Amino acid sequence: MRSHKAKIQVQRLNCERCAKELTKRLAQIKGVEHMHINFETSMVYFSFQDIQNVADVENLLSDHGFNPVGEQLKTKRKPLFYCNAQSSVRCVDKA
Repeated sequence: MRSHKAKIQVQRLNCERCAKELTKRLAQIKGVEHMHINFETSMVYFSFQDIQNVADVENLLSDHGFNPVGEQLKTKRKPLFYCNAQSSVRCVDKA
């Protein structure tokens, strides 16, 4: 099956550690590969096999509090992990 490329700009992605955590979680989606997240631009790049994979990525991002730019928050809840300058590890895992 032919692979396609996609990119999604997300909200609230501010540090490298959050980007690494998202990359690990995105890697669990079947049919999604070659992920790269640039936290400086808040861009998520990936290859996918089926158009449903794009929806799966968008849902995972939103479920973790990193909604695509232009998409309103579906809930008022905080991200499952987020940047915290006061924390010694910078990112706080809420899961």
